[in-house]
Amino acid sequence: MNTATRIVATGVVCPGSRRNGVAKANGSVRTVECASIPGQRPANEGSNAAKLETLRRCPLFAELPGGDLPLITGLTVSKSLGKGAYLFYEGGPVHGIYIVQSGAIKLSRTSSGGKEQVLHIFRAGESFGEDGLVSEAGNLADARAVQPSFVWMIQKAGFLALVRRKPALVLPLLRALHEHQATLMRLLDDLAFKDVNTRLANWLIEHCPDPHSARPCCVEPSMPMNVLAAELGTASETFSRALTRFRKENLVSTDRNKIVLLQPSRLTSYVEQAAPLTRFVFPLAAAAPCREKPENMESEPRFDKERRR
Repeated sequence: MNTATRIVATGVVCPGSRRNGVAKANGSVRTVECASIPGQRPANEGSNAAKLETLRRCPLFAELPGGDLPLITGLTVSKSLGKGAYLFYEGGPVHGIYIVQSGAIKLSRTSSGGKEQVLHIFRAGESFGEDGLVSEAGNLADARAVQPSFVWMIQKAGFLALVRRKPALVLPLLRALHEHQATLMRLLDDLAFKDVNTRLANWLIEHCPDPHSARPCCVEPSMPMNVLAAELGTASETFSRALTRFRKENLVSTDRNKIVLLQPSRLTSYVEQAAPLTRFVFPLAAAAPCREKPENMESEPRFDKERRR
């Protein structure tokens, strides 16, 4: 097999040369070779064709008529960032919506004591910053590249003017805001109701193509382990202890930045037993026992006008 073939279980390219990965084919898992050159970017990055293709595959514009995309490309400018470079700072002015073409952008907040909480890491094809269109409060978090990245920005003023002319753009924006809210709810769920071991196990099986398989599967994060630890809301030392525990229990093996799930079904069972109610649904309603409704309580609240009638 040509070592330039990019096939791995998670859809993430294996770094390094001629290293083994795992790919899903015809419902089974098979071992393949994969390779990449860290930091390598497409030759046409930054071209108008690349811009149009990035917008087309972004969920924010997936259902937009093709004729409207050129209107948006005219409002779009590019930004290339090296690893560790900031795209914007918390509290700074909002300039527009961002779409990642390549690399990964970390959205995070830092406490006065210097502790960082990663809110989400946006990767190729994902958008963020939509909330800034409807508020003058400024950026709500820091945005920083965790690896060399190329980002497109749709300028705020021009896009708002376009939305006024084409109200159909509002629905995709609302959908994107809902997705971001759901992501934050899942993060709150994880931090409030799951320990570090469960968070790590959950992350691994979510990135495994067949979490119920009994055969080994390769999961390779596209970020350093310390960044993954921050995304899971824990310190690097605590993350390392959780990984060591999984190795001792023969749940995983590790090789540099590659994690092999020795038997994904066991890890899936671990998560289901540890947090059966909190894996996919935000569980505040289940956190407290339901109380019986008083006999004189109305089945549904009514507005003041209805009461006056």
